[in-house]
Amino acid sequence: MGSMVDLSRPSSGLGRKEARATYRRSIGKIAVYALVNVLALSFLFPFFWSLMTSLKAPHEVVVFPPQVFPQRFRFENYRIVFEKVPFAGFYLNTIIVAVMSTIGAVVSTVLVAFGFSRKRFPGRNVLFFVSAEHHDAPREVTLIPQFLLFQSFGWLDTFYPLVVPSYFGSALPSFSCASSL
Repeated sequence: MGSMVDLSRPSSGLGRKEARATYRRSIGKIAVYALVNVLALSFLFPFFWSLMTSLKAPHEVVVFPPQVFPQRFRFENYRIVFEKVPFAGFYLNTIIVAVMSTIGAVVSTVLVAFGFSRKRFPGRNVLFFVSAEHHDAPREVTLIPQFLLFQSFGWLDTFYPLVVPSYFGSALPSFSCASSL
């Protein structure tokens, strides 16, 4: 028959080293998961605080020291805010601006990209450089000139400054430059 080998006891120190390494890896994983959970809770706390504050009475919001939980959960706060604020109109405006400016940006950038990638023409490299450098311009540099331009067009308090620039290949997002108008 042959001799039986006892596999439960390693014949060399290799098994103990592997066990220690496995133990260290598991302790490391536990530490990483604990850190991730602590960070997740710290990132979720502002959301939780906002939710609890939305359920408080107005006088409870300004109490010092602050209280996390309201004395009484006031779910009617949500009904009141939806009665006083026209959220449906806000959502409709957002959808209109997002869809129209996205269509304009896609159409204009596809045409410009095709021209730069497939066509050879004099001044192509200079135009490409100017277009690429326009991306690096800080928003503050173009904000006042754009405001004055839109004011001269009579476009203030309209969707035009939010949508029209995207149809003309604006390198900067039109919504970021015109949203403060």
